Amino acid sequence: MACKQLQSMDKVQILNIMREQEIEIEKLTAELNDLREKESDIKRLTAERDELAKKINECQPTLENAFSLTEASVSLNSIMQSAQETTNRYLDNIRALEDEKNSILSQAEDEAKLRAAAIIKEAELRREKIEATEKSKVDELKRTSQMYMKLINTVHSALHDMMERYTVLKDE
Repeated sequence: MACKQLQSMDKVQILNIMREQEIEIEKLTAELNDLREKESDIKRLTAERDELAKKINECQPTLENAFSLTEASVSLNSIMQSAQETTNRYLDNIRALEDEKNSILSQAEDEAKLRAAAIIKEAELRREKIEATEKSKVDELKRTSQMYMKLINTVHSALHDMMERYTVLKDE
């Protein structure tokens, strides 16, 4: 406003204008304070950002190592999984071979039992045949020895009779 306009106004109008100016100043002061706070927040946040950027830069080798470790871990995990699968296949093969071995052993055992039973049966038949043969020989020997005993007894009786006759004849 120009000075001439102010001079033409009365005091109430000037006071109203001053009051409006005062309110405007208070609003602008509040806005200025808000802007200063925001500027302070921006400076603080910028400092924090710079600090975080510095920490990130310091951690970058560690992060790279972490990524390398992660890659190594994934690779090692893959290797371990492959090794586990190979081990499982190996164990399955061993179990299959063990089952096959047990089957073969069981079959061999069954065959051995059958052969043993056949050998035992054949041995028993031979024993029975030998016993029968030997029994018949023993029976024959018994008959022969009984016959010889009868013959010896007969010869002995005859000799005894002859001796008695000889003694009687000799005494006469």
